[in-house]
Amino acid sequence: MEDKNKEIKEIIKKPFELDKLEHKLKKLLTELKEEIDRLWLLEITNLPDLNEYIKRLHDEIIKKAEQIKEIQKEILKKIEEIEG
Repeated sequence: MEDKNKEIKEIIKKPFELDKLEHKLKKLLTELKEEIDRLWLLEITNLPDLNEYIKRLHDEIIKKAEQIKEIQKEILKKIEEIEG
């Protein structure tokens, strides 16, 4: 999580470039999908722990959603600065 926060802060410090922000959002979503796939494969071999799988999946979705919200806030802030 700290690595992702660092990435987000680096984006904020750099000049506003929508393409880079879009790339970062796509990367976060891809990572989320990969984590879902990874957890799914682990859990289909261990179905008694389905509740743990659901909890871990929920936690990952929340983390990614928070990261995306932070990036969205910065996009809006930069747009407001540009539109002045």
